[in-house]
Amino acid sequence: MKIQYDNRRALIHVLDCLDESETKQLLAFAAGYEACRKQLQTEEFPDETQKPPVDHS
Repeated sequence: MKIQYDNRRALIHVLDCLDESETKQLLAFAAGYEACRKQLQTEEFPDETQKPPVDHS
């Protein structure tokens, strides 16, 4: 897909323009962003097995 290729090409260009410190900061931000995004998805759509049992008494 051309759009994906263009996005990767643009990202490579940006990373080439950054120094090592800036690259590390960007990668740390991206890792934190992904972790937060996954946590939010889990909270919005919890796994069915994580629900407490229903009390029918």
